Amino acid sequence: MKMIFKTLPVLFLVIVFANIHTDAQEMALNSKERFLQLKKIKLLETLEMDEQTANTFLIKFSVMEKEMAKIRDDFDELNSQLNKLIRQDASEKELEAAIKKVEHNMEQMLKVRKTFMSEAKKLLSTNQYAKYLLFEFKFEKQVHRLLMRKHRGGNGDGGRGKPNDWD
Repeated sequence: MKMIFKTLPVLFLVIVFANIHTDAQEMALNSKERFLQLKKIKLLETLEMDEQTANTFLIKFSVMEKEMAKIRDDFDELNSQLNKLIRQDASEKELEAAIKKVEHNMEQMLKVRKTFMSEAKKLLSTNQYAKYLLFEFKFEKQVHRLLMRKHRGGNGDGGRGKPNDWD
């Protein structure tokens, strides 16, 4: 009977921490989804496409983003492994093998991005494609800037109110 009373609190804590971990993962997934939705909305506003082109473009864009997310997850894992090897003073052979995996992953990122850009170029007008290229650069730069401000303790908007200067 004493054993049950000793294991119940431990079991309770395990369940609580498992739920917290799951909730944190769901929140991260939801924030990624919201971020991607924001990016799509801003992109559609920027490119000013007709409905048919927008639908086709968004399908291709979503496929590319899904592939890139998988590759980025792999990239994070590979970099973590490489970091671990460095901290463990791994042999050159082990480091070279890990480096090759990281380089292959980076090549995969470029391949997916180039494939999408090629398809986007066929789908969009020259003006829209130029806007797309600028959008990608500016959007990434703006997000980075907002994250850095947030990290420094600000509200992320630099005193401008809503973060809407995507141009």
